[in-house]
This record gives sequence, structure tokens and C-alpha cells, in this order.
Amino acid sequence: DAQESRGLGDVYKRQLQFFTMFNRNLALWTMIVISCLYITNNKSWSETIHKSETKIPLANFTQLPSLFGVAIYAYMCHHSLPGIIAPMRDKASLKRLLAFDLIAVFLTYAILGCVALISFGDITNPTCDNKRGPPCSIQKLFTFNFTSYKIRFLADYLALFPVFTLSTNFPLIAITLRNNIMSLFKLSDRSRREFSAFFSLATWAPPIAIAAITDDVHKLVDFTGAYAGLFIMFIFPALIVYYGRRKTDIRFGFESSKKNPQYSPFSYPFPSFWVFFILGFSLLSLVLVIVKQILDLTKQNKI
Repeated sequence: DAQESRGLGDVYKRQLQFFTMFNRNLALWTMIVISCLYITNNKSWSETIHKSETKIPLANFTQLPSLFGVAIYAYMCHHSLPGIIAPMRDKASLKRLLAFDLIAVFLTYAILGCVALISFGDITNPTCDNKRGPPCSIQKLFTFNFTSYKIRFLADYLALFPVFTLSTNFPLIAITLRNNIMSLFKLSDRSRREFSAFFSLATWAPPIAIAAITDDVHKLVDFTGAYAGLFIMFIFPALIVYYGRRKTDIRFGFESSKKNPQYSPFSYPFPSFWVFFILGFSLLSLVLVIVKQILDLTKQNKI
């Protein structure tokens, strides 16, 4: 029964993953296409929008700490990797597949960022109306830049896109967290069934309580992405690799990792260099984020 229950859970998670993937790609490329249309139809809005005379800066390093939280969320896929990799029979091309996937994601985000800057970067109109109207400056949630688009179905879909994403991502991450917590306690199959509701409630209650307290999504992303995401995406994997290699070398010999067909190309010629580089980068990122948040709080208190 426990095996069947876990099997159904995996099927449910896989269906959510496919729906999330389709929905996210559809929204991303819809925003890219509409942004390109705003660029090409710029003349039609010239009489109704106000543009800044200052040039768009090539980079704004004061916002670098905020980038970490957003980037960590953008590339957060650890909860889906086991369900994707485990069923694969032939893992010979696994590294190329994952590399292609991450490069494709990076190019998509780069294209979206470029067209966003070109189409909305110099507009001074602060917000977009919830009806057909002129475009506005880049919003904290980029989907809100399209609430005034003339095709109302697309405008409403993009405005609700964060809701669709959270509705699928939240159950996926909650299920993974619940299963990990139950595995941490080393529960038997019977205990898993008996305490499943309790652990589900313990997993769902804290984020629901936080959602009820605050509605500032931008600050929430900065905080959770910068701290929890930093540990999940960088620090924990680096420590697992470091201690995993040490244990493997002790048990099977120092050259054993070379016999692994899936060994990391970053493990040679200095096996621990990239591990310590990632840990150092994580520490620097953490310091920058803390400094940025302290400066933001200082500015708010002055105001």
C-alpha cells in the first residue's frame, strides 16, 4: 500500500510538473512577443506616454543583492530533478541534457530581460491600468506590465500567471518537503500513513500564515530566495559534494571517482576548487544581501 501510495504521488507530481512547464513557457514567450509588439508599435503610443530623457544604464550594481534572490528562484529545480532523472534508463547523455536545459533557460531569461528594457525601460508612467491603455514602467512583477494590453484575455492571463505558478509549484514543493521530513524521522510505512496528515499540515501552515501576513511579493522573494534559496541551491549541494567525495575516496580509493561515468567535469584537476569557490561566492552573496536589506530598512526609517 505504501509503495502504491508513493507511486500515485509520483504520478501526481509528474502531471503538475508538465502543467507547470507548459504554463510557464507559454507565459514567458507571450510576454516576449507582446514586448516585441510594444517595440514595433511604439509610434502609436508616442502621444500618450512619457519617456525619460536619461539613458538606460547598462548595469545597476546597487540592485545586485536583489538579483540573487530572483535568480535563485528562476533556477530552482531541485525538487523536480529526482522525478526527472530517476525514470531515465540511459543516463549517458544526462550531463549534455541538463547543460542544454540550463542554457536554454538562461537564453530565455536574457531575451525577456532585453526586450523588457527596450520596450518599457524608459517609460515614466508609474503603473498600468486594468483596462486597455498605454504601457508603463517596469513593475516589480513584470506580468503587471501587461494589464493594459489591448487583448484582454492575454492581459488577464498574464496578470494571473503568478497565481497559476504558485498553485502548481506550492503543492510540488510541499509534497517534497513533507516526504523529506518523514524520511528524516525514519518512519515506518504504517507511521507514514498515520502521521501523513500531521506532517502535511506542518508543511502547509507556515507559508499560508506568511501569505496572510504580507502581500509584498518582491520583499518575500528577496528574503526567502536570498537566505533559504542560497543554502538550498549553493551551500548544501557544495557540502554534499565535498563530503560525498571524501567518503567515496576513503571507501573505494582516491581514484574511484574517475571510474564513475557521470563524474563531474569540474572535479579536475583540483577536485575541491569549485566547491570552495561556490561556498565563497555564497558567503559573498549572503553579505551583499544583508547589507542591501539593512540599507533599505535605514532608508525606510528615514522616510
